[in-house]
Amino acid sequence: MNNNRMRVVFVSLIMIFSSLAGCLGDDGTVTIEDGTDNMNEGNNSTVVGMLGSVMVSTYHIGELVKGIAGDHVDMEYMSLDNIPVHDYEPSASDLIRLQNSDVFFYHGLGLEPWVDATLDSLGSEAPTAIQVHTMPDGEATLDYESLLVSNLCETLSEGPYEAVELADEEEHADDVEIHAEFVAHNISFAEDDHDDHDDHDDHGEEDDHAEDGHDDHAGEGDEHDGHGDGHEGHNHAEAEETIANPAGCPADTMISIFHLEEGEYVLEFDAEHPEDFTMAVLKMLGGHAHHDHHGHGSGPFEWAGVFSVSDDLHTWTMAKVDGSYADPSMRVVIIPTDTPDADTLHSLESGVEALIEGDSCLVVEDGETMTPIAADGSCFELHVGTGDISTFNMNTAGISGFAAYTAHSPYEFEADEHYLKDSNGNNVEHIAEEGGGGHGDHDEHGDEHGDEHGEEGHGVCHDMSDHSNNDIDNEEDCEAGGFIWMEEDDHDDHEGDYCHDTTTHQNTNHTTEADCEAAGHMWMEEDGHDGHDGHDDHDGHEDHMTPEQALEDCDSNNDSYMSWDEFSDCYHDDHDDHDDHDEHHEEHHNVVVMYPDNSMAMYEAEHDALPENATGWNLTHAALMVNGNMNVNITTHPDYGTSLNGINGTDAPDDYSWYWQLLLWNSTSTPPSWESSEHGIDSVMIGENFSNLLGSGASVSEHIAWMANSSDMSLLPDPTMMEDDHDDHDDDHDADMVCYDMSTHTVNSAYTNEADCEAAGLMWTAGTSGPGDHDDHDDHEDHVELTDVQLMEAFNASDADGDQLLNISEIGELIEMIEELEEGDHHAGYMTIHIQAEGDYGFALPMDVEFHILMGEGGHDDHAGHDDHAGHDDHAGEEDDDHDDHAGEEDDDHDDHAGEEGALDYDPHSWLSPLAFMAQVSVVEDALTAAFPAGEEVFKTNAASYSTQLLALHVAFDTAFGEEGACMVGGQEKTVAANHNAYSYIAVQYDIQFMTVHGLDPEGEPSPEDVAKVVDFINEEGITVLFVEEYTDQSSVQSIVDETGVTIQILYTMEMAPSDTDDTYMTMMTKNLENLVAGIGC
Repeated sequence: MNNNRMRVVFVSLIMIFSSLAGCLGDDGTVTIEDGTDNMNEGNNSTVVGMLGSVMVSTYHIGELVKGIAGDHVDMEYMSLDNIPVHDYEPSASDLIRLQNSDVFFYHGLGLEPWVDATLDSLGSEAPTAIQVHTMPDGEATLDYESLLVSNLCETLSEGPYEAVELADEEEHADDVEIHAEFVAHNISFAEDDHDDHDDHDDHGEEDDHAEDGHDDHAGEGDEHDGHGDGHEGHNHAEAEETIANPAGCPADTMISIFHLEEGEYVLEFDAEHPEDFTMAVLKMLGGHAHHDHHGHGSGPFEWAGVFSVSDDLHTWTMAKVDGSYADPSMRVVIIPTDTPDADTLHSLESGVEALIEGDSCLVVEDGETMTPIAADGSCFELHVGTGDISTFNMNTAGISGFAAYTAHSPYEFEADEHYLKDSNGNNVEHIAEEGGGGHGDHDEHGDEHGDEHGEEGHGVCHDMSDHSNNDIDNEEDCEAGGFIWMEEDDHDDHEGDYCHDTTTHQNTNHTTEADCEAAGHMWMEEDGHDGHDGHDDHDGHEDHMTPEQALEDCDSNNDSYMSWDEFSDCYHDDHDDHDDHDEHHEEHHNVVVMYPDNSMAMYEAEHDALPENATGWNLTHAALMVNGNMNVNITTHPDYGTSLNGINGTDAPDDYSWYWQLLLWNSTSTPPSWESSEHGIDSVMIGENFSNLLGSGASVSEHIAWMANSSDMSLLPDPTMMEDDHDDHDDDHDADMVCYDMSTHTVNSAYTNEADCEAAGLMWTAGTSGPGDHDDHDDHEDHVELTDVQLMEAFNASDADGDQLLNISEIGELIEMIEELEEGDHHAGYMTIHIQAEGDYGFALPMDVEFHILMGEGGHDDHAGHDDHAGHDDHAGEEDDDHDDHAGEEDDDHDDHAGEEGALDYDPHSWLSPLAFMAQVSVVEDALTAAFPAGEEVFKTNAASYSTQLLALHVAFDTAFGEEGACMVGGQEKTVAANHNAYSYIAVQYDIQFMTVHGLDPEGEPSPEDVAKVVDFINEEGITVLFVEEYTDQSSVQSIVDETGVTIQILYTMEMAPSDTDDTYMTMMTKNLENLVAGIGC
C-alpha cells in the first residue's frame, strides 16, 4: 500500500516537473522543451539584441549558456566534430575561433586537459576564461580517494558479508578467489589439521606422520621467512598510501592503497593470532592516490625543490654521468617566494604546467644566464654544451627564496658536484623537495645515482661488525663512520662473492669458499654476508637443511647415524654461531610516550623486528602498535610523510594548543639527553651513530620519544633503563629449569636444582620456550630457539625404532619437526584476488593483520606497487600507439579523462547532479552579466527559470531514490551496473551504488576479448540490467545481450552532444531518471 502511494507521489512530481519544463509525450515518456523560447524579448520590457560571442568546451556547458543567454549570444563549441572531451585537441582554426570569442566557458577539474596550455599559448589574445564547476554551499567536490575510503568503511560496517576461509598453502591460493566489489569478506584462517608432536610418541605411526600434512611444511621456511624482509623468492606490492583509523570505519582499521594492473594476485595474510577478521576491497573510481597527482614523472615536472637564498648570483650545473648527459636539455620553472617551505612548494604547483609546457620557455645555452625571473615564475630550457659540465647562471638579485620545478631530476646530471651553488661555490641545499629520487644533502646522493656508480666499481662501505654493506657512498664518510671502504673492483670478477681477510680488511684472490676458509679468511656472498648463512640462517632458512647435510655435519663418529648427543651438540653449536654472528641484532630500541599530564610509558621493539634501514615510523609502529597493542592516529601526507596525531585516544587538539613532539635520544652528549628532532618521523633513521643536524636530510638515533609538547621534557626517563631490565629479565629465566630423565623422556620434579639433578644421573635443562614465554618478547621473532626438552621430544618422536640412533629417514622426520617448532605460532593464509582493470585499489582490514600482495597468474609484480607508477617511460611510449597507458581504465571505462596529462583526483562529472548544475547556473549567469551588462535582466530571469526546472528535477530524483523514496520503500536494492564510472555525484546525492563493468568502451569499439570479459563478469555477478552510454558500440552491446540475456538501459553523461538533436540536458536527465527507475525496478 505504501509502495503504491509513493509511486503516485513520484508520478505526480514528474508531471509537475514536466509542466514547468515541458510536457508528457504520447508514449508516456517525459519530454521537456528547451525553454529558450521563454527567454527572449517576450518576457522583458527591454528588447535585447545580439550581445557577443561565447565559446564553450563541452555540450553540457553549452546547455547552461543556451538556457541563460538564449539567442542573445553567438555560442560555439570548441570541437566541431563531437568527439569525446578527453580525446579533443584544438586545431589551428579552433584556436582562431577561440581567440575571437568574448568569453570562454570550460568545466575544469581536469576534464579538458588542453585548456591551460591553449590559453597560455594565446597569451594576451586569449578571451576571458571561466571555470564553470562549482558545488552548492555545504557540498564538497567529490575526490576519488575520499569516495574510496567512504565506500570501504560503509562496506565494512554494513556489508553485505561473505564468509571466506583462506587456503593454508600458497599453491592453493587460487582455490579461494575474490573480486574488488561491494562485499565485506569475513575471513577465517584454515583450521590446523596437523597432529601435535605428542602424537608422535607412538613410533609406530611414522607413516601417518608423513601423510598428515607435515610434508606440506617441509619447506615452509623457504616461503614464509621474514614477512617484513621482502618475501624471499617473491616481489610484493608496496602500498602507495596508508590511512589509519579513517572516519566511518570500524576502530583499528587500516586502509592501504595499491596500484595494480589487470590480472590475478595472491594475497598472503599473516596474523600473530589467527582470529577471524573482515576485509573489503574496492577500486578507486578515477585517478591515482593523491600523492601521485603532482605529476612527478607523469605530469609536467619530475622533480621540485624549494630553496632559501641570500646571494645575487647562483649557478645551476648539469654534468655528464658515465660519459654522457642524461638528456641534452631540461626545462626548469623558477618561481620566487618569500616563504621557501614545503607548503609553498606544493601551493605553487598549480601554475607550473602552463609554464613548463608552454611555448614561452626561454632557451639558455651553456654559460648563459637564466634571466629575467618573473614574479609569477619563468620557464627556462637549459641546453647542455659539449664539455663534461654545463653551467647556467641564475640572476637571483632581490630574491630571498625560490621554488624550482624540473622536467628531469637534477640528480641525473650530477657527477662530482652538487647541481646548485652560490657565487662562492658553496652548495645550496633544498629546504624541501618532491619526486625525482631526492636525497638529503649532497653527501647522501648515493641513494640513487651513487649506487649506480658503485656498480661500476667505485666501492662499497663495509660494516665489519655484521659483515654487511651500508648505503654510505664515499670513502671519507664511510671511514668517518667507523666502517671500512672497499673498492668493488677487488671482487667484481667473483660476481659478488669474494674472499675477505678480516685482519687486513682486504679481499684475497681465493675464488672458492673452500679455499678461502682453508686460508683462514671469510667467504663473503653477494648480499654482503658471510657464506655461513646456509642452514644456520634462522631468519629465513633460505638453504633448507637436508637429512644428508645434517648427517654430514653432525655425525661426529661417522657411523652413519645421529645420536642424541651428536644432535644436541650440533644444534646448539649451530645456534651459538648464529647468535655470535647476529649479536648486534639482540638490542632493543625504545619509544617513550609522555602524555599532557606528564604521565608516561615506555615501549620497545627488538632490532630484528624492524626492517633494514628502519625509520622512526617503523620503530613507532613496532613498539606502540605491535608490541604495545596501542592505537595510533596518524595521517600520511604525499609531501610531508607520516604525522602522528594521537596515541591511544589522546589526540592533539585542532587548535594546536599542544601537539605530539618527536624527540631523539642523544647518546653522544654529556650526559646523554633527549632533544627535539630536526626531521620528521620518516626521516629519522634508527641506528647507533647519533646525528640530528638541520638540513642534513635525516637524523639518526637508537631511541625516540613522543611527548605532548606541553608536558615537562625534564621528566623523560633514560631509555636505556629498559635494556637493564632485559638483563635482569634474562637472569630470571635461570629459574625456568627442569630436571629431565632421558630414559623415560619425562621431567623429574623431585629435583629442583642442578647439583641434585646431575647427581641423580639426569639432565638439568631449560624447561620452557616458545611464544608466550619471556614476557612475549620472542613473539616478534620469525623463529624461536628450542629448549632441550623440546629437542628431546622431537628426537624421540622421530626415533621410529626406539634405538636412540636416527637413520637418514628418521633425520628427515626430525628436521621437519624442528622447522615446524621453530616457526612457532606462524599462521598464514592465502587467497587470490582478480583485478579486472588497472587502477588504484583500497584494501581495508584490521591493523593487526599483516598482509602482502604477491605475484599471481597474470599479475605484474613490476607494476603492482611501484612508487613511481606514473613516470615509467614505457607508458609514455605506449600512448603513441593506442593510449594503452591507461589500459583497463580509459580503454575500458574512461576512468581517466585526463588522458595523456595524467590521472584525475576529482570526479569532474558534477553536472550530473541537478543541484550542482543549479549552482553552476550562477557561475555562468555572473560571467555573462560581467561580459555583457546589457543582458543582465534577461540573464537573471532565464537563470531563475532554468534553476526552477533543475530543482524540480532534483525533487523527482529524490522522490524515487531518497530515504523515503519509492525505491527505498519498495525495498529494492539500489545497485546499478554501468560501463562508465561517471555517476559519483548521482550515487552520493541519491544513495545509489554503481558497479563498473570494465571492458565495454563507452565511446569506442571493444575487442572480442573485452566483450568476452564483460560476458563472463555479467554471468558471474548475476547482473540482469546493464546501463550503457548512448555511444557505446551497439554491435558489442547486442553480442552481450545475446550471450547473457541482460536488459540494456541507457544513461547519458553529455560529454558529447546527443545523437537526437531534439534532446537537451533536461530531457536526457529525465531519461536517466526514468531508466534508473526501470532498471532498479521501483
